[in-house]
Amino acid sequence: MQVDLAKVRFQTVGDRHRGSLHITIFSADAKGSLLGEEWKTVEMNLREDTYQKIIQAPLPISIPIPLQDPRQMHKVVVYDYGSDLVASQLTRINAK
Repeated sequence: MQVDLAKVRFQTVGDRHRGSLHITIFSADAKGSLLGEEWKTVEMNLREDTYQKIIQAPLPISIPIPLQDPRQMHKVVVYDYGSDLVASQLTRINAK
């Protein structure tokens, strides 16, 4: 997935920009029955040059999810406590 960090609230601590994203992925089979969940926190502690780059383009984030059904669905929810913003997306995998 890629996450746009332009609206994420970072705190400046010394010469660093700190922020975190809380990511939850719900996996379901083709009928919508829950198969599992993954809860992750992405902590960022960035120097100024890295911070300037990262707010200009989406941040790639990779979280492995086990494939349990060939037509598995995932609902990805990303939350930033600092700005109180939430985003979600539903994806479907059609594995052969």
